[in-house]
Amino acid sequence: LAEVEKKLNDEQVQYLRHCYVINKHPGLAKAKEIAEQWNVAGFYFTSIVMRWFYARRMSEPMVPIRRFEAPNAAA
Repeated sequence: LAEVEKKLNDEQVQYLRHCYVINKHPGLAKAKEIAEQWNVAGFYFTSIVMRWFYARRMSEPMVPIRRFEAPNAAA
């Protein structure tokens, strides 16, 4: 997730986070729409947007697991 966010500016990351709250599985059409809104049409940028959503979804289940493991590690 951090690697993908390095390729985006802060405003773009905030917008993607907002879109993620609304729709966690946007699909290719929505990724293209986002790229066109930023006037950065093209396969490469669309793939960056898709990778961001994928990485965000993959990092989400780890939060509860880490919360569970943290108290056990301290004990």
